[in-house]
Amino acid sequence: MANFNQFTMVGRLGQDAQVAQSATAITRLNIATSVGFGDKQKTLWMKTTTFGKTAEFAAKLKKGDQVLVSGYLEPNTWKDKEGVERTETTMVANTVQALSAKRSEEHTSELQSRGL
Repeated sequence: MANFNQFTMVGRLGQDAQVAQSATAITRLNIATSVGFGDKQKTLWMKTTTFGKTAEFAAKLKKGDQVLVSGYLEPNTWKDKEGVERTETTMVANTVQALSAKRSEEHTSELQSRGL
């Protein structure tokens, strides 16, 4: 049986997109979404990385923008300074779509100037 690793989520950026300098475009997003219901609701934060043309688009995004992202999950394992093995799951996004922006007149005109 083939493996399938696909993850899609809708959330809001917790901070402006972070652009890394490299030969290929790399943009990092920190996206918040809600999980659970009622008094059991929590915020889930997903560190997300994009590359190439997707990263060029994602670099225009700002804190509060709502996005739909789709890609795959990737576990990263390392040892901390005490030698304890740590694992963090991050997302590599193949697609990023802006759904809406944090609303303010200044931000709305800025989005229009960015072509969003």
